[in-house]
Amino acid sequence: GQAEHGPDSPAVLLTTSERLAKETMAEVERLLSILPTAATARKAWTDFGEVIVCDSDEEMVREADRIASEHVQ
Repeated sequence: GQAEHGPDSPAVLLTTSERLAKETMAEVERLLSILPTAATARKAWTDFGEVIVCDSDEEMVREADRIASEHVQ
């Protein structure tokens, strides 16, 4: 959703699950083939998208603080 806002919008997933990371990347690719905003979202995902697998919840909090995104869910 964040990548749809503009071609320079960051879209980051922090997780402790490698499985979730891989499934999310596959789902993003699927969505980029059908979204009406795919051109914008693909540019943002390619240039500013990240999936970061952390070892613990504590590491995820540190990464979230480091990234300092406007929207954290």
